[in-house]
Amino acid sequence: APPVRVEVRGAPRANAAAKDSSWVAERAPLEALMRGSHVGDVNELLLVSDDGAILEGSQTNFFAIEPAGAGQPSHVRTAGDGVLEGTVRRLLLEVCAREGIPVVLSPPTLASAASWEGALISSTSRLLLPIDRLYVPAEGAPSGEADLRRSFECGPASLAARLRELVGREVEAHSAAIL
Repeated sequence: APPVRVEVRGAPRANAAAKDSSWVAERAPLEALMRGSHVGDVNELLLVSDDGAILEGSQTNFFAIEPAGAGQPSHVRTAGDGVLEGTVRRLLLEVCAREGIPVVLSPPTLASAASWEGALISSTSRLLLPIDRLYVPAEGAPSGEADLRRSFECGPASLAARLRELVGREVEAHSAAIL
């Protein structure tokens, strides 16, 4: 439920293409800091490389919605390599192709966050969630209000809300009733 909060904290996994049980232990200290947040529940940790690229979350795929140039539509930016290519990520990419929403397969950078129109995380348990608040806490410290880097408007008219709806419909179309 909104507000969906994320923190930028931690480095990318060594082998993002494989689900590795050691990753559960490696992320435990980061998750402990997340639980200690002073801003309310934090939904996810975003992993950032040394050069500021946000590749994915600790349990999710990550997407930024970036504005386009004059007369061009906004586009979705997400890492093309170095991430686990999740099922919901694939559905989002298919929806974007069908709807004519451009996708750039290159990781968004933390430095460009001020220009984003929105951001999203996806996983099979969360489907596609628009992010309301992006925090960048100091290393080893829980998030506080001073760590807020960006807030996003995720109302019904936003591209993030539209994508959430379209992906939700796509999941329903591929689902079967269990009696």
